[in-house]
Formats: sequence, structure tokens, C-alpha cells
Amino acid sequence: MNDTSQSNDRLTWVVGDIHGCLQELHALEHLIERASLTHGRPWRLVSVGDLIDRGPHSKEVVQHFLDGTSSGTHSAVLGNHEMLMLDTILKRRPDLFHEQQIDPPYWLDTIEDTLGLRPGFKRLGSEDEWITYHLLNWSSQGGGETLESYGCDPARPDDWRIPGDHLDYLSSLPLYWKDADCIVTHALAHSQDLYALESGLQLAKDGIYRTVWNRELPGHRPDRHRIHASGHTPMSRVRRERSRGIIRLDLGAYAGGRLAAWCPQLDQCVSVASKTVWYRGQA
Repeated sequence: MNDTSQSNDRLTWVVGDIHGCLQELHALEHLIERASLTHGRPWRLVSVGDLIDRGPHSKEVVQHFLDGTSSGTHSAVLGNHEMLMLDTILKRRPDLFHEQQIDPPYWLDTIEDTLGLRPGFKRLGSEDEWITYHLLNWSSQGGGETLESYGCDPARPDDWRIPGDHLDYLSSLPLYWKDADCIVTHALAHSQDLYALESGLQLAKDGIYRTVWNRELPGHRPDRHRIHASGHTPMSRVRRERSRGIIRLDLGAYAGGRLAAWCPQLDQCVSVASKTVWYRGQA
């Protein structure tokens, strides 16, 4: 699942949260192509996750990475927005998994599992009300735009149609990616979780949550030998925490910021200004 190639020929470029901003992605890849050609080397693009939501072209961004994964030029890790999408589909349209013979990720909870977590949940609302809550939560975070990019009406879940190859691709996104120079997760990972992942262990749900959602800086380097690259928390500029071996790449492309990528082999960043401005459903 992870491209662990130790080759020195191919340059790795790690890109921040894309959020359906296809035009900006194409412009950024043009800069990456030029910068890589200057050094006479091929390149690959690794996404920190959050390919989807908020921007207008989530379907096309997923297809772009699906095609790139097949050709060996693109990789992505799981972001919290992919998690929200998959969680909502499993709760509202589980048949989309079953009919297309796709196994939901082990860390997803069915609605029955969710209501069984705490006794008070069932007293607060019915199963249908909790399903609606999860749908509205994802929609408020840009899920409505993702569904519309697939030609679906967010208000009519019974008519949702997500291509099987896209649902399977998103369901199989790994929690991390690494090569000899960097290790990539969506959020700020803890060292014990990275160690467990590299050891081939299955993370418990609290470790998954930290790896995909955590925003707190660790007190020490998450990885002793490589730079840890992540996104998740929008910044005004690429933020380098040298003492912790961390670089943070989310520049809020969905909100009129920038889309940025960093190459660990060159220690170089490139970025493009975004033309997308999304505010709770207006892009």
C-alpha cells in the first residue's frame, strides 16, 4: 500500500490538502514538472489526504489520483474528509459497499456499532436521527459539493451513485506513506503510531484518530530519521518545525489560499494561488 522505493532517481513531491481544487492541482503539477526537469529527474506526487470536499471537482481529483496510482506517479494517504465520506456512506447507504463487493475499512462503525458505544446515544435520538446527523455533519464540511461532483443530490441519498472503483480506492487509502526521506500522514502523527504502522500492526481506533485528526504538535520528532509531512490544519505559509522534524503543507486552497507541495530530496517548495473560495456550501 505504501511506495517504499529507496530509489534516488525519482523526486517525491508531497502536496497539501487539495479539497477538490482540480484547476489548482493541474497548475501545481506543471510547476513540479518544470522543477523536476531542471534536475533531470522524474517525479511522483504524494497527497497528505483530503482529496475531496469543499472544492467543486472532488470526483475528478479522485479519478486523477486513481489514474496516477495505476501508472505509479501518484499516491495518497487517508484524510479526515475521506473518513467522513466513507463513514456517512456506510451509515446511510451501506448497500453501496455490499452491492459492489467492497469491504469497508475495519475502523468504520456501522450505525448499530455507533449507537452501542454509549448507552446515552439511543436516548438522545433514533437510529434515523443519528444517520441524519452524520449526513449533515459531512455535508456541512463540504460533502455536499463532493456528492454534486458525482452528479448526486445530497438531499436524496437513495439516488446516490458512487463508482465502485472510486469507493474501493478511497476505502483502501493507507494511513501513511514513506520513502527514504519522508513519512507522510494526514494529521500530526505520534511516534508510537508511526512505529506501529511501520511494524505492520493494526492501529486501534484512538491511534487512527490521532493519525487522521490530531492538530497538537508533538513534544519530539515523530520519526527519528525522516521528515514528517502532514496537512489537515490550514496555515498561512508552509510551516517547518525543524526541531521536531515536521513540515506542514495545508495552505487552505479551498478558501482562496494556496496549494503547495514540498520535495524532501531538494528541500524545495512550490505553490500556486487558488481561485476557489468555499464558505459552507458556496464555492
